[in-house]
Amino acid sequence: GFIGTTYARFSNFWPTRRKLEDEVQTLLQGEIKTHIGHSPLGALVMIIMVTCVAGLGLTGYLLETDYFFGSDFMEEVHELIANFLMGVVGLHVTAAILLGRLENTNLIAAMVTGVKKFKP
Repeated sequence: GFIGTTYARFSNFWPTRRKLEDEVQTLLQGEIKTHIGHSPLGALVMIIMVTCVAGLGLTGYLLETDYFFGSDFMEEVHELIANFLMGVVGLHVTAAILLGRLENTNLIAAMVTGVKKFKP
């Protein structure tokens, strides 16, 4: 999000409330907006996933400290974040496949390579 191609940077795709509202309104009207980079909803999901990974790292670290070692509460929080992340990743991949077909783009390949190619 801080380095890489223009469209992979947080500064390029930060999902503002207005962008999210416009995107949802467009989808509710049955239209698909093509984006060179992340859509506002895709960007929101990316930020949620990055936050979850950071939360997993933090709670995993805390479980190894003297204060939280063996803490049932911290283990539950860690497990909750992990399960939520798995659900969000599944939703993200499903949406990428579905929207890729609707946009006529291979979004999965674009996620891996960082290059989004539109099919003719």
